[in-house]
Amino acid sequence: MQQPSKIQLEAIMHGEGPARVVAGPGSGKTFTIIQRIFYLIFNRQISPDSILTITYTKAAAGEMQSRFLADERSQCLTKGLGNVAHFGTIHGICYSILKERRGYQASLTSENKRIRIMEELLKNRGFERMCSAGFAAELLSEISRIKNGISFSGKDFGIPQGSLQLLLNDYTAFMNERGLCDFDDLILQSLVLLQENAAYREKWQHRIRYLLVDEFQDVNLTQYELIKLLAGKEKNIFVVGDDDQSIYGFRGSVPGIMKRFSQDYPEEKVLFLTDNYRSGERIVHFATEVVKKNKDRIRKEIHAGKAGGKIKGYCCETRMLEEEKLLDDIRSLDKKELFESAVILRTNREAILYEELLTKHKIPVKRKGKKAQNVFEGEVAEDIRSFLKFCKEGEKRSDFLRFMNKPDRYLSSKALLSERVSRKEILSYYRQNKEMCARIETLFTGLLLAEKLSFSQAVRCFRKQLGYENYLLSKYPGDKAGTMKILDELQEGCRLAERGESVDDFFDKMRKKTPCEEEQTEEGITVLTMHAAKGLEFQSVFLPDLNEGVIPDRKVKEEKELEEERRLLYVAITRAREQLFLYYTGERNRKLTRFLCDISLPWNRP
Repeated sequence: MQQPSKIQLEAIMHGEGPARVVAGPGSGKTFTIIQRIFYLIFNRQISPDSILTITYTKAAAGEMQSRFLADERSQCLTKGLGNVAHFGTIHGICYSILKERRGYQASLTSENKRIRIMEELLKNRGFERMCSAGFAAELLSEISRIKNGISFSGKDFGIPQGSLQLLLNDYTAFMNERGLCDFDDLILQSLVLLQENAAYREKWQHRIRYLLVDEFQDVNLTQYELIKLLAGKEKNIFVVGDDDQSIYGFRGSVPGIMKRFSQDYPEEKVLFLTDNYRSGERIVHFATEVVKKNKDRIRKEIHAGKAGGKIKGYCCETRMLEEEKLLDDIRSLDKKELFESAVILRTNREAILYEELLTKHKIPVKRKGKKAQNVFEGEVAEDIRSFLKFCKEGEKRSDFLRFMNKPDRYLSSKALLSERVSRKEILSYYRQNKEMCARIETLFTGLLLAEKLSFSQAVRCFRKQLGYENYLLSKYPGDKAGTMKILDELQEGCRLAERGESVDDFFDKMRKKTPCEEEQTEEGITVLTMHAAKGLEFQSVFLPDLNEGVIPDRKVKEEKELEEERRLLYVAITRAREQLFLYYTGERNRKLTRFLCDISLPWNRP
């Protein structure tokens, strides 16, 4: 088993009270957290059930839990105590906090669905010409800042003054009416609940006696308030992070959260994990030269745990020459090296372009194939199940709400006055709107027809006559074949329903009957963004497009945003274990990024 260093051991053996661990890249923070959990359990006899580790992403929480369970000591826990320590994201913890409260039934909305909702709200406000997924995502990011009490970013969205607040109101009303919530709502509602309900707060504080927080630099202020509440009076809170890797300013995180912790917990123990065991010495030194120019940071000296590290830089006269040199360097890798390497870009758009470039030149790119889903699971299946239940089992309001605006008929839940949906009541609610009344009549004509048909025939009616198929095709324009396949398989599968069988029983039976295929991964070089690269490491890293206007982005003006762009580059550089390849182009008087201009590095011309 790996032996901890002296400073890691000091962090692992920290006793009670608050502790702040400043952990640089490749310093073994995950190892330290896991060893600390075992130390608490076996050396301090702390119940595993009272230890909670929070990390930033679901994948990170899953990986940490897997590493914990892979240790032979965890086998003793499951046999002896019957429980293990808990791992989760802060949003997952908040969902548990809210779900445990009777009456909380909000459905969590995906990021893609939030974007589609905002696109519709923009159209309703007359901003159809500006409507795009990218613009909607920017507005949602700003709304997230507002909801979390963070100051406006100052961006000019090109819409009239006051419209952003109106869109926030529209968004809030839309989500509330449909019983939906987003990730911000999970945090805010949990925070209010724990602040206002002392008994429930104390229950959770008693449950979580020891709280460990990974990637602490990514926490925003609202999340931090919640974390402090969970830590309670005992203050057994152990946070691990690196302000130099704070890259989620658009989500409200700030590098200063590490300093804020010391203000709130002046009795804290501070530890620095500054040995980088991942990258070669030259790469560590180069990365340090980049990030030390930032002013808003905790001063620290990162030391390389191993010698070596190769850095190659290329100044290319044209973009085409830059691409050719990148391709040549990648081709020089053997198969094993290729599969352990990555091309890291500033934006998603660039990542897509480079993935296409590599594919075009027959260089394999790592891709995860989509998991083949049982068609009786998922969004479409749930829509059809609700439709069938409404038509055949009692016209319940909850079922009607699921499909009434698919396609959007602009029906409001306020028109549904009772638990059993009444055509007459809805028509009365919209009696002054002739166009709406005609729409309602068409809908209920189809529903009455479906009531008399078999399951399979009713699905066809829903698809064709009531417009559900066209709704899905417009919602997923890039996957027409996949959408039609799901609908066809569901319709065909419904032929197996037996006479008199309930809708729920039939769908449950079909879910168990058809197993899912495992997700397949195509091996190759990894292509990803700087944000997505966080927490990963590769044998060789390729960083093209290191030009002004790309990194930092030309839209970035404020000093704090420039510092975050520099931290992004630092994150990308520190993903490399052995080799780092850097490229920029001088085409059309373009310049090397300001972040590298004053760092001594031989730039070769291919």
